[in-house]
Amino acid sequence: MHPRTAHILETVIREFIATGEPVSSKQIYDRYNFDVKSATIRNELNALTSDGYLEQIHISSGRVPTDKGYKFLVDKLIKEKDFKDLKNKTTPGINQIKKEITAGDLSETIEYFASRLQALSLGINMLERSIYKSSLAALLNSLNTSAHETSFEDLCEIVEDFETLEDKISSLTNVVESTAPTVFIGKSPIMRSRHLSVIAEKFDLGDKQYIVVVIGPKRMDYEKNIQMFSKFKRDLESLNE
Repeated sequence: MHPRTAHILETVIREFIATGEPVSSKQIYDRYNFDVKSATIRNELNALTSDGYLEQIHISSGRVPTDKGYKFLVDKLIKEKDFKDLKNKTTPGINQIKKEITAGDLSETIEYFASRLQALSLGINMLERSIYKSSLAALLNSLNTSAHETSFEDLCEIVEDFETLEDKISSLTNVVESTAPTVFIGKSPIMRSRHLSVIAEKFDLGDKQYIVVVIGPKRMDYEKNIQMFSKFKRDLESLNE
């Protein structure tokens, strides 16, 4: 993809994540300095729509990212992996979190992610095959403000999947990596809803292995969430040195 096209695509996705509203070529032209004519921006958006990165829900509306578009941003974030905000910042309460994890308790870890990301968080002890879950309320509340409305049937499906998460641990552990966060956009091994995204990563502590999972609306702040995973893993591993 041409660098300018990639920059425009990333700008549209970030704008949509921030506002929840379809993004028009006029918005991009007025708010960002791409040093090109408005017609060029419009042509770029048309091409990105044809290529499946964006979609136009209504003819008269702007564009929103597709799953392919979100994946473009996520792949870029994971590839860069060098977040400025990681420097000189330590995960709050990391020493206490490590003590509890060592004792087999992931509740503090789950509370850390759930409270800061306003999402559903899970902690999986792979040796014991046990799972810790935060409240579902934050996830359901976040869906109420998402741009793509969820139906009653969608919400019922999410609740059903939440209640049967223990039965799906193995399907997740087989595909999650330990070198970087694994991101599922739309349907995932543990959630069927197309309105959700799942971020998961394995980490080791002593001779035990764990998985931390965050489940949120597809229009989540991927940069912030992936950054939190990177910082948490870095700080936890530094305590083992």
